[in-house]
Amino acid sequence: MSETISIDLGPVIRAVNALGSQINHVSGQVEAVGNYVAQVDGRVTKLQQDFIKMMDEQRKAAALQRALTEIIRVRQEVEQKFGTHKQVRDNMLGILQATDAALVTTNTVSRISEELMLNAPSYWLAPCLVALAAWIANDEKLAIRAVNEAVRRDREKTCLLFALVCRRNGRTETCFEWLSEYLKLQSPKNMKKSVIAFVDAYTNGVFGVDKDRICDEHIAHWMKVLKDSNPDFDREQKEYWKKFFSIIGANAAYHSEGYDALKQMSPEFNRIDAFVGRITAVNNEGGARDQINSVIGAKVDMQKLISDIDDQLSKLVTHYEEGEETKLRDEENELELIKKHRGDEIRAKKEMDAIKSRRIDVPVDFASRLRSAVLEPNAPLSSKKTSYFLLREYIVDAYKEYITENKDAYPEEINLQVKESTSYGTFNWKGVTKNGENVEELKQTIKELYTKERNKAVEKEQPVKWKLILGYICFFFPGHNYKKKCIAKQEAAKKLYNSKCVATLNKLDAALSARQDTNRLVDEFCAKEDWDTIQLKEGK
Repeated sequence: MSETISIDLGPVIRAVNALGSQINHVSGQVEAVGNYVAQVDGRVTKLQQDFIKMMDEQRKAAALQRALTEIIRVRQEVEQKFGTHKQVRDNMLGILQATDAALVTTNTVSRISEELMLNAPSYWLAPCLVALAAWIANDEKLAIRAVNEAVRRDREKTCLLFALVCRRNGRTETCFEWLSEYLKLQSPKNMKKSVIAFVDAYTNGVFGVDKDRICDEHIAHWMKVLKDSNPDFDREQKEYWKKFFSIIGANAAYHSEGYDALKQMSPEFNRIDAFVGRITAVNNEGGARDQINSVIGAKVDMQKLISDIDDQLSKLVTHYEEGEETKLRDEENELELIKKHRGDEIRAKKEMDAIKSRRIDVPVDFASRLRSAVLEPNAPLSSKKTSYFLLREYIVDAYKEYITENKDAYPEEINLQVKESTSYGTFNWKGVTKNGENVEELKQTIKELYTKERNKAVEKEQPVKWKLILGYICFFFPGHNYKKKCIAKQEAAKKLYNSKCVATLNKLDAALSARQDTNRLVDEFCAKEDWDTIQLKEGK
């Protein structure tokens, strides 16, 4: 007999349990340390956030303090260098308003204007103020001397100022003389947006009747300069307006459900679509003709135009001079924004940059200025009307080319085809029509072809004799039900081709209906005498 050895595992188990308890204890301590570290990290993060916030507040406080100090310096500098300019502006506005109401004596006007003239030795508006005062006092010699001095200081602004003042006072002939001088100074290659406002007002009669067509000559000259300096000018204008018609066309949906069938069946669909699409683009409601005529035929709000021109006079008189004065005024405004936002320099700078960007008037050529008014949603109706009228030569040429470009390619007759693949083979049908006049003939050929293809499919599913015989002899042969399966396949083939025949006939009806629709649209459009032109007349 073998001896049985007895081992007492109790101490080992107790030792392992004790070790497990120690490990759990250590694990608990590690977890506690981890929680403590997380708390410390949270406190450090909050301290960091508080520190950053404190630094930001200190930075804003310092910026606010600097702004409060700097704004005093800037205002003192503005007052020292340009304080007289403000007085001249205020008095010019006051005289314009006072003369309208006849509430101020000529002596008072003359005395104030002469004092300001002495205090503003280089400012262009000061001699204008003297000239206006002399005009009121009927002092011709002083008025002439003052005007000459104002022209010497700033010819462009002086000419515009007196053109607007003369218009305001009903001096039409003199107004056009000054306006002509102002327009003469403009470059057609670098035309400011503000000039277009005056051209718009002139074209719509705000300045009165230009008997000698002086300003018209300037506008014609600008266009000639642009043409002479760019051999491709006419072509570029025409291409621009063709694109304009295309943009409208892209938004003029005209396809009905039947057009999809015509597109699928006729390889000439693109040629149909190219011409019909342009017809709808210009002729449908909301199309090019509709849009242009709605502007051309609209009544211009003359009181609004007159008010806008008076506003231009006020802006001309009150605006700061470009250069050092504008720079100082911008600095003052930015400091005011820093005060407003309690030292937030970043926010203040963003607002100031936005203010400056609104003042930017990037010069572009005269034709581009006119064109932009047509597409700009917020442009005044009168500006659109002026643009159409002044650019009518290019718009009419572009329209004629746009609408006739695809006419000759419009097919007199079209091919029709259906090509389908089935498990039995490929079905290929073709036909030709002008306006669907042979619809019954086309349908008959479709039916005959489908019948022929159906019969082929049925023939393919005929039972094979040896398989049929074997099925009768051997009950266990897999084809014992062979004949029934073949008959079922034949019925399925018949059903397939019958349904395809019906679907194709329906598609043909839809395609021919669309073809008749496009033919009718083309015939009606081209029957009009003015189908290839568009009328653009000046409207007051």
